[in-house]
Amino acid sequence: MNWIRTVVAGLFLRGAPLTLVLVLVLMARLAAAETVTIAAEDAFPPWSLPDGRGAGNEIVQEAFRRQGVTVELAVVPYARCRRAVITGDVAACLSMGANEVTRRDVMLPTPSLAQIRAVLVTDGARSQAALPGCDPAQWPQRPRIGIVNGYEYPAEWDRIAASGRAEVVTVQSDSAGLRMLGAGRLDGMVLLFDQLRTPDGLMHRAGQSFPLSQLCPLGGITTYLGFSASRPDSAALLRRFEDGYRALQADGTLDAILSRWRDREDGPPGH
Repeated sequence: MNWIRTVVAGLFLRGAPLTLVLVLVLMARLAAAETVTIAAEDAFPPWSLPDGRGAGNEIVQEAFRRQGVTVELAVVPYARCRRAVITGDVAACLSMGANEVTRRDVMLPTPSLAQIRAVLVTDGARSQAALPGCDPAQWPQRPRIGIVNGYEYPAEWDRIAASGRAEVVTVQSDSAGLRMLGAGRLDGMVLLFDQLRTPDGLMHRAGQSFPLSQLCPLGGITTYLGFSASRPDSAALLRRFEDGYRALQADGTLDAILSRWRDREDGPPGH
């Protein structure tokens, strides 16, 4: 973009035809208006919300803005976000959990978005007969445990799911799962917590008030902005995101964004 401006200025000073100068000005504006489409989950509060706001969305948009790139967000359910980045329909998807499958299918930048801890939760006001503890071998029956469609979870949960000792129920969001848990339609729900995603915050957005019991820790997983491995421009976009992210870290903008969203409860209950 800078070289175009230099050429335009030189031609103008040398008395070049106005038409040529205007064409080059248009080229400069097009270069300045570079855009990239990134998919963001519609139900991962407060990192990404149905209306396109969210801590993660803001971080990603600002990091690219520092690199002269405008981000257009496609707000979709996570399963679609994940599928779109793998097929190359979008340049990137957030937030993606780093497991063996994700690392094979997408490109992950150096900076992560969050360090997640997974927890099996129950309704503390109800009988825990179906989930008397954290050892699946001791469960007297197959408890109904909810997970969100398409989410990556730590290996410890994957082993439980593969063991057949639980009836795994796929829901469309944390909020939907918590409502089912409160209604007694689930015995447990696997939730993902981090510095911004708190039990109180998720319960508030789900419109629930039952006592949430954190029964079993299930390990951790790191989330990233995942880039499509099937697009030729992905490696360059990944590097530009890394550079922009480092700029946010250096001038305090990253901390300011996280602070603004920490424990924020400024919206209606989630969907």
